Amino acid sequence: DKKKEAHKALLKKFMTQKAKELGIPIDERLPNGGFVEEPNDVMGFDFSEFYNCEKSAACMVPPLEWDTDIDDEWEIHCPLVALAGDAVADPNWLLGVGLQRGWNSAFDACFYADNIYNNKTFNGKPPSKDEPIEDPIEWFQHMDNMINLMQTLGNASRDSKLSCEMETGMLDEKGPVVIQIRNQSAMRKGDAPVPQYLPEVEPWGRYK
Repeated sequence: DKKKEAHKALLKKFMTQKAKELGIPIDERLPNGGFVEEPNDVMGFDFSEFYNCEKSAACMVPPLEWDTDIDDEWEIHCPLVALAGDAVADPNWLLGVGLQRGWNSAFDACFYADNIYNNKTFNGKPPSKDEPIEDPIEWFQHMDNMINLMQTLGNASRDSKLSCEMETGMLDEKGPVVIQIRNQSAMRKGDAPVPQYLPEVEPWGRYK
């Protein structure tokens, strides 16, 4: 395709010029003008349009004890589908949020998989000592809880509504862990650094 080759030659010329302006070493005497071999020498990416996935995850399954001979067919059957990666929403490398979205969506997908059939200790909310789950959640309510959480977490990841610890990568300086470490350090007349935050699969500490 001569037209494509002409466009690629212009792009290569432009990149060579920019490399020289920025002081990036490039030897035009080398094969292919100093670029790596085709087709990975130069590429253009079109960021003029973006497409969002309306839902980052979906699921609608019957309970394990569902018997089609007795209970009839399950009307809406959708096995767990969970997208992981920065392409879930606004796939724009220029924003620098791909890594965050990639990890969070992967953690979220694992959390959904762990709790699809867990209507005994999961109710769509963080665990609470004041409101413990004493009886299994009714199945349709459990599915609603799961779907609502998928929507909430998908929006939080898309909008980068991260917890302070997830955003900084460090434990909260006013949190119980850091306070205990500093108390112990003070007793020993030392000064301990703030530990790195290690995110968990559970979403409660990763988002605002």
